[in-house]
Amino acid sequence: MPKTDKVVLTKIAKYIQQLRKAHNIIKDMTDEDLEDELYAYSVAQLITNLKSAYEMLKCEQLQERYKLLRQPSIVRIRNIAAHDYEALNWGIVKNGCKRIVEEYTEKYNEKSIELIEDQEKSSLEEDLLDRLEMRE
Repeated sequence: MPKTDKVVLTKIAKYIQQLRKAHNIIKDMTDEDLEDELYAYSVAQLITNLKSAYEMLKCEQLQERYKLLRQPSIVRIRNIAAHDYEALNWGIVKNGCKRIVEEYTEKYNEKSIELIEDQEKSSLEEDLLDRLEMRE
């Protein structure tokens, strides 16, 4: 797995975890409860960040694993958030958040993020040792 994919996976795990927290707050709210657009904008930004991270994955197997992130409804949220922010539809954003959380929440928890970060640190340490050995 390319090193960049490890970094991207860490980002993806963190964004999914943040979406899970957001979903726990908004899941029972009605559109009327959500007159403050801050919720929609915040969730849309997380989805935008997640989609952007997905686009950086190099490994085809990882791209396939996160194929939900290329679904038209998720792409649409990202595109509207990036290009026409005021046109965000709260129902679509809330549903997109729910779909992502339901699809990926079991795959990511605190422990999986720690494992990815530990692997990343180990890889960086190994690279440093390899470079030091090459100089000797």
